[in-house]
Amino acid sequence: MGEVAKVFSGGTPSSSNPKFYGGDIPFIRSGEINSSETELFLKDEGLNNSSAKLVEKGDLLLAIYGATSGEVGVSRIKGAINQAILNDVDFELELIHRDDINVTYILKLLAKLKDAAPADREKQKKAIVELIVGESQLRSKRELIEKFINQTLPVIEDSEDIPEEFLNFWTKERVDAIKNLSEEESLDAEKLEQVIGDFIYTEKEPLRDDIIGMMTKRPSLRDRKSIAERVKTKIMDFVETFINGISAAA
Repeated sequence: MGEVAKVFSGGTPSSSNPKFYGGDIPFIRSGEINSSETELFLKDEGLNNSSAKLVEKGDLLLAIYGATSGEVGVSRIKGAINQAILNDVDFELELIHRDDINVTYILKLLAKLKDAAPADREKQKKAIVELIVGESQLRSKRELIEKFINQTLPVIEDSEDIPEEFLNFWTKERVDAIKNLSEEESLDAEKLEQVIGDFIYTEKEPLRDDIIGMMTKRPSLRDRKSIAERVKTKIMDFVETFINGISAAA
């Protein structure tokens, strides 16, 4: 992970030593990662005699436990962090640490990207794309998510509208994909929708006869097997891209 980002967590100076507290170094705790003020301040002695680490204004912070566990923020001040916060100077690792990376989580990151300072947007966008590439369940969605980031996200005025706009975008792309697949393989679009629906419901791969039955131009007996396999692969790819992992984000 060190090859991807410079990452560290902090620490807490001993509260029993008054020489460590009351200085001019803001001490950022997990509930303060999105705040421009802190309740506590450290002296140099507290910073130097503990695992507390300094972060710069604009660094990405992740609360890794406590009441705000999982919350991500961009530091608004230069200060020190405790052990409940993970600092990721290059944005990526707060993503890698999660075990529930899915489209819903990506939408949360896109909201933060939308609200980010212009100087940070390209770095955050790159990190999101790299996350998608590295996550097998999202890899098939990369091209579409990038399209949403590049074409739709810039014209959304309020980050709170992102989930609804993403669903609208995804629905349109899904309809277009059905149309394209129908035209490419000479399939009846309504029958194709039904076969896809049956596959989603039963989790059983479409049978060759079902696939041939969708075709408006029947292939020769010699070609039926190879064509049916090709169409079946495209159907499964469609479901992996447009269906799997999307319903939870709706």
